Amino acid sequence: MKIFVPLHSNKKIKELIDVGASEFYAGLILDKWNENFRDFPINARGNNGKAANFSSYKEFAKAIRIASDYNKEVFLTLNSHCYTAKQIKFLYGIIKNFKNIGGNGIITSDLNLMPYIKELNLKIVVGSDAAIYNYMSAQFFVDNYNVNRIILPRDLNVNEIQSIKNKLNIEIEVFGQNGFCKFSNGICFAFHCKKMNSFCSSLDMSGWEYAKLNGRISFDQLYKIKENHFLYSQIYNNRACSLCAIYKFISLNIDSYKIVGREHEFGRIKKDVMLVANNINIAKKSENEQDYIIHMDNPYMTDPYKACKFGYQCCYNDYVRVINKNLLTM
Repeated sequence: MKIFVPLHSNKKIKELIDVGASEFYAGLILDKWNENFRDFPINARGNNGKAANFSSYKEFAKAIRIASDYNKEVFLTLNSHCYTAKQIKFLYGIIKNFKNIGGNGIITSDLNLMPYIKELNLKIVVGSDAAIYNYMSAQFFVDNYNVNRIILPRDLNVNEIQSIKNKLNIEIEVFGQNGFCKFSNGICFAFHCKKMNSFCSSLDMSGWEYAKLNGRISFDQLYKIKENHFLYSQIYNNRACSLCAIYKFISLNIDSYKIVGREHEFGRIKKDVMLVANNINIAKKSENEQDYIIHMDNPYMTDPYKACKFGYQCCYNDYVRVINKNLLTM
């Protein structure tokens, strides 16, 4: 199982490869795009600027050359929810330049963009914005657009992922570390920027209130309301992790495990890669799944709020609860 790692700089790429990075994805922002389309993000992290994207072909090309020297592929994210005809014409130029500097594939969910990508013999990775929740949806992209890989939505459970993987002969990618959406980003259409704040961020920053029943509310009811708001705004999917599921993903022949965080600083990205790579090695040496869970490297289990143990920060919390229940009975 490959570890799909974010890039926003051409520095220290070799360090990421040395600790386990298998392939890379990155964004590109250009002044000309901003001049033409103003606040419309070129990708899902377009409004993070240089903190999450390359800003010139020159620096991007250097990163691709370094990765290529170690036989690692680099993918470009063009994963806004959709693009206009004028924007697609602009993006076609970007895709051609990306191919010319050695890029390998494009991450997108825009159906109108896919023929142009295939025309240039680049790989197509269908982003999670396509909202593929069953194998028939996935088969549509395979049959009509000859795609190379599908990124499954964050809110599928492990059994659903297994069902899709078993019925398809195509690469499947799952979300691993960081960046969990509390809603389905495939039908969200929020922009991640200050001018048009996303729905989930607005809820997180909101206060909480309640309606009284018959003019009265008990202490227990008030306690549950406040507890629920605290869990949702401060704990639930605040970090996002899938370490417990690594053994299962390997057994399912999942092709790629994605580390989210193009805007993260290098030290955090490197730490995530090391953690995932170490657990993949532990999983491969484990006799069975319970053996893996016992010996896995999980720095989050000591969280005082038990957010990890009870699945509050797990991408696949239906799965981690089953695992923890089994461990408690051992």
